[in-house]
Amino acid sequence: MDTFTDLYNLICRDLVGRNYHRPAFHDLKPITIGCLDMNGSRYWRSMGELENAHIHSIWIFTDKTRDGFHTLLADKERLTSIKERFSIRELDVQQLDYDHRNSTGESRASSYMAKFMVHNNHELKVADDFRVLPFQVEKTVN
Repeated sequence: MDTFTDLYNLICRDLVGRNYHRPAFHDLKPITIGCLDMNGSRYWRSMGELENAHIHSIWIFTDKTRDGFHTLLADKERLTSIKERFSIRELDVQQLDYDHRNSTGESRASSYMAKFMVHNNHELKVADDFRVLPFQVEKTVN
């Protein structure tokens, strides 16, 4: 999940600029939820060995950063560089205009994305299986 955070920070830097981490730019950063997944997590009774760790995520962009993200995706050389930097074999980006619901009314995209968490909650094997970004740090006034 740390690599996911590093990737998020790099994308924020590309989209917002080198001062993306400053509070003034917080509202420009995308909101994202990333969930760890493993091969076999779709099948409840037969999870098996933890293999092929990968991340499913949902990103919500502001109107000001959405176009920049599309430009980044179109830049094949930049994407190759990012993949090599983080040892990513494949990036599969799909736009989600409408989130279909399953028979119980749950989001299909989010339930698919979080399916490993069900296994991990049953028998904790990985301590850090999801992350919400950007991290929100609240300041307290004394």
